[in-house]
Amino acid sequence: MFKFLNRIVQSKSEKENLSPEKEPAVKTKYHTGLVLSGGGARGISHLGSVKALLEYGYTFDVIAGTSIGAIVGCILADGYHPDQILSMLTGSRLKSFVKTDFSRNGLMTLEGIREFLSEILKSEKIEDLPLPFIVAATNLNKGEIHYFREGNLLNAVIASASVPIVFPPVTINGELYVDGGLINNLPVRPIRSECDFIIGIHVNPSGLGLRGGQAKGLIQIAERTFHVSMLGNVLTDKKMCDLFIQHEELSPYTLFNFSKAKDIFTIGYEKTKELLTLLKSNTAN
Repeated sequence: MFKFLNRIVQSKSEKENLSPEKEPAVKTKYHTGLVLSGGGARGISHLGSVKALLEYGYTFDVIAGTSIGAIVGCILADGYHPDQILSMLTGSRLKSFVKTDFSRNGLMTLEGIREFLSEILKSEKIEDLPLPFIVAATNLNKGEIHYFREGNLLNAVIASASVPIVFPPVTINGELYVDGGLINNLPVRPIRSECDFIIGIHVNPSGLGLRGGQAKGLIQIAERTFHVSMLGNVLTDKKMCDLFIQHEELSPYTLFNFSKAKDIFTIGYEKTKELLTLLKSNTAN
């Protein structure tokens, strides 16, 4: 969890000690950007981490997210507090989020999540959100990442979370889109040049949530294959973060462990508090 702590402390200290003469010539668009990775149910820990960050005085000017990071990110960008979102994500409603479908294009459907978001979100378009928001999704036709900054919010978010084979692609403007994690699971790139300081939260530790260490069944094999493919594309992006947060304690949880929402939230909250306390102590020294 503390792998990049030394670099983080140095980076933060340098930013705080810049004199007016040393400030960059080019003014950035935002001060602090928040980047949220994909990772299925483990993404609920994003909420705990954000709650801890808020308590330590961090605020965010722009959010970028992939998959569950896009789902959580759009609700945050719409003005909800992490505790409010957690209360909405717990209970019997979670059981309807992901349903078995076995259609020609996917094994399951995300219509339950679409219905949930349509009920709670006040904004219909990405550009209408109170906080600037970027959604990363993969254009399946062109084989490239696309960063949505405007357009239909629900379509972009559901596309960003549509793990290939498990969920069907989403058609937007005549193009098929799937999970952004296929190419960019930690979308720092679209906002790096726009922000002074970027906090990246990654919820896919190396354990990948396999019980007994073996992938069994078509859905688990698809999940495992997808998550292994995502590990490589995060390596470059996490180095572009000024503060990178990852919790190995999330390893035992799988893509669909939504029944463990409170436990996953607590890991994000408690472990981020530990990191920020250590960071504050090292900065003070």
